[in-house]
Amino acid sequence: MKKSKIKKVLITLDYNQSAQKVAEVGYEIAHSMGAEISLLHVLVDPIYYANMIIMGSHSQKWLEKIVMGSVSENVLKCSNLPILIIPTSKKSN
Repeated sequence: MKKSKIKKVLITLDYNQSAQKVAEVGYEIAHSMGAEISLLHVLVDPIYYANMIIMGSHSQKWLEKIVMGSVSENVLKCSNLPILIIPTSKKSN
């Protein structure tokens, strides 16, 4: 089995209750790749080096919100890293 080139995964979180889902799913994915995991609160904006970003989107129409403007869209525009966006629903919070 070929070893993953992704060595560090950055999981971004906020104060929303869905952050737990994002953290759990992100952890499972990073753990399955044998990657180092770092958690970052989205209100903080330090320079951070990782090979992948995992984040959540709170909208029920998450793809529409990404295209029309959101934090997720800004990350997609500014990053050349692989990004996994985990849709979360306000109803599931």
